[in-house]
Amino acid sequence: MKIKNILVVSFAALLILLLSHCQKAPQKTDILLTNTSSINLTDKAISIERAQFSNLLGSTLYPLVLSSSGDTIPSQLNDLDGNSEWDELFFVIDLPGNGNAKYTLKWVKDQPLYKIRTSARFGKRTSATIHVEPATSETLYAKELPKSIGFQRYQTDGPSWENDKVGFRHYLDGRNAKDLFGKTTSKMSPENVGINEDGAVEDTYHVMSDWGRDILAVGNSIGIGGYALMANEKLMRLGVTVDDSIKKKKK
Repeated sequence: MKIKNILVVSFAALLILLLSHCQKAPQKTDILLTNTSSINLTDKAISIERAQFSNLLGSTLYPLVLSSSGDTIPSQLNDLDGNSEWDELFFVIDLPGNGNAKYTLKWVKDQPLYKIRTSARFGKRTSATIHVEPATSETLYAKELPKSIGFQRYQTDGPSWENDKVGFRHYLDGRNAKDLFGKTTSKMSPENVGINEDGAVEDTYHVMSDWGRDILAVGNSIGIGGYALMANEKLMRLGVTVDDSIKKKKK
């Protein structure tokens, strides 16, 4: 017997998911995505929690996303709690305004693998003698500026992200500017960019490497897409300089 569940997912534009599956571990699951707004959605992010597929509990099957014409839609499985099991299916689609599209999840034994075209990293350390470790959140206080604590705690001075064409980084160390990486390859840059052999923060990206290098001289500017305040026809960056030990506020 088939069971149909209607799930409402909260996105910028409302999407309705119609899941049709069997009581036992299914061979496939049909999904109907509906755009209830009049806005055309391009590369709309779709996230479906594993818990929505109740028949998969304890199963080792993986979803292969197929379009209505049978074409494979690249997707990724995210482990959100670090228990080595996927918790979320993620992919992107195009949906016309007030339109819908049907997709099928074919359940397979081997996890589908796709070419990696995006990456994001954020590494930090809490002291100058501790190795850089991955992090997912951060709060920086004025007394923790690099000049105040005597060392740079962030890999590449803050989080970095890239696609297969170009890379970026944000100065989270109080400078609030954005920098640009030029790439010589469509592959993702190594995870240890900005970290030396001892696991410490080090500027290793201002020299040409196999993947590319930092190509923008940000200095005291706002960089590419940084934060600034317009005053007297001039842009003032909302951040400190690398030599500041406390956050200054000019009156």
